[in-house]
Amino acid sequence: MPYACAQPIPGATIQMHGPDGYLSQPGDDAGYAVFTLPAGFTDSDVIIDAPEYLTARAHIDVAGTHDSPRHNIVLMTSVHVDPSKIPLGQLAAIRGAMWTARLNLPYGPRPNQDDNILAMAFYEVYGATDRRRMLAQYHDVDGYTHAVTGPITGNDCYHGQYPCRRSLPTEAEWQAYLDTLQEWWDAGVAPIFFAHPDGWSFEATRDALTPLLEQPRAQKLIRIVVPSGWEPTRYDWSSCTWAAFARWGRETLPNALILIHTVSDVDAPVGTDARCDDNGRSNGEGWARVTPFLHGWLAQSGAFADPSGHGDPNHPERTNFENWTELFDPNARGSYQDRFQHGYAGWPTFSAWGNAPLRVYAGEYASYWSYWNNRPESEAQDWGDAAMRSGADGYLDGGRVPVRPRLLR
Repeated sequence: MPYACAQPIPGATIQMHGPDGYLSQPGDDAGYAVFTLPAGFTDSDVIIDAPEYLTARAHIDVAGTHDSPRHNIVLMTSVHVDPSKIPLGQLAAIRGAMWTARLNLPYGPRPNQDDNILAMAFYEVYGATDRRRMLAQYHDVDGYTHAVTGPITGNDCYHGQYPCRRSLPTEAEWQAYLDTLQEWWDAGVAPIFFAHPDGWSFEATRDALTPLLEQPRAQKLIRIVVPSGWEPTRYDWSSCTWAAFARWGRETLPNALILIHTVSDVDAPVGTDARCDDNGRSNGEGWARVTPFLHGWLAQSGAFADPSGHGDPNHPERTNFENWTELFDPNARGSYQDRFQHGYAGWPTFSAWGNAPLRVYAGEYASYWSYWNNRPESEAQDWGDAAMRSGADGYLDGGRVPVRPRLLR
């Protein structure tokens, strides 16, 4: 007896429309429907509907008899992107604008003006219409593929300019937040989740967030995470604490790209606290404790404050902008890329990629001045493009050039 089958999707409804009649019945929990066909029913248009999937249509010929059932398989397309299978190498091609893109929005430093900041980090506080405008501008017009989000609690509302997120979300609020991340994926934007709330200890962060992050839906939608959050400290954490955050992120979200974000002009995640003391030890030793759990570093610089100044006494002939771009040049002795790729000054050449170096991103360079001083968006884009020409693995504070996925070095 012929069968008409849908792929294993619960809640499917399968219809058969033919010149000799019409049949309809729900699929079982696996998405299958078995039809007993009346005599003379020869061919049919099959229509399959299921929650969260686009309607599928196919034409099948059911004429004749068969010694065994014939399975007519119709593959359906989800209305949502499933990011769980995106390779880490593709996720690592970071192209974003932290606080430098512009859009007329009701919250921010210049509310309801065209030069206001498009802050994807506060996407969930906006209504549906503004959200669609934000995604369209950010991805479709500006070409960005990655955006920052989080933390989900303890937020200071960015100096009171956005609605607050003070307490841990309820389960319903957490699911609503994950809904917004799904909207990003559907629009072609990968969320970069900053986990650690400002001022929280490692233990408090781990205990509060682990139950949320271990949920299957969170595992699927949070594919890029900064466990230690936004520039948590300069030297008040030791490398042991930085490593604890990174390891927690790696273990809690084992399929995610794990990143670190540091304060301006800090060369390594080192310092002193109760876990250990990095004083008297090299930056390379500190990095070696952390890099096994990391895929990339969102490096931050303050050079944007005075691009044409000459702030490095060791290189008085070069501007701050030139010194900054050189940090990403693997052929420049002592640059970040040289240190991680070639082991200069004892820095580790291994990472969560295995026997491949940590990726170094132009993480933050223009946001402060774009937000507060309204420096032109084009200036931030120029800097991102310059970092890429020099050898950065991507950028997250504005740019124009594409960032291509690449093989491991």
